[in-house]
Amino acid sequence: MNRIRVLRVLAANVCLGGVLASSSSLAHHALIAYDNSRTIEMRGVIEEVFWANPHVRLVVRAADDTVWDLEGPPVNRMERDSGIRREFFPVGEEAVFTGFPSRRGEPSMRPILARLSSGQTIVMERQRVERLGLLDELAERPALDSGQVEEAIRNANGIFRV
Repeated sequence: MNRIRVLRVLAANVCLGGVLASSSSLAHHALIAYDNSRTIEMRGVIEEVFWANPHVRLVVRAADDTVWDLEGPPVNRMERDSGIRREFFPVGEEAVFTGFPSRRGEPSMRPILARLSSGQTIVMERQRVERLGLLDELAERPALDSGQVEEAIRNANGIFRV
């Protein structure tokens, strides 16, 4: 085999390896394992908390004894962006989790919201929760008075109206 041909084969293999490595990396970060077109709720008792990167993991046992694996966001996003710490998920506490179910039919989900039996609500992925309109239920924002909204629209003038 001549030298040019060997270099071409080597270059092709390097390119193919790069494509394969990047596609699996993208699949992981796209959370392809979860069906984000619908949400489910599951209730159970928190049995284990794994507070480490690349993703926070919770092990939750449902009433029917099914053990669920909940894969949350990375630790730094939970702590820095949302102020959520490990102590927010006490082992032994019952909670209702809302999230995206596994595409494989396994007892697994990507949780975006947790409601603990203590009454605390933990928003694990604010943008997704807001996009789905789940924050309206939580009364974190006061409900808008339709009369005030209509009046604001009537009185709006200028380019900075809301």
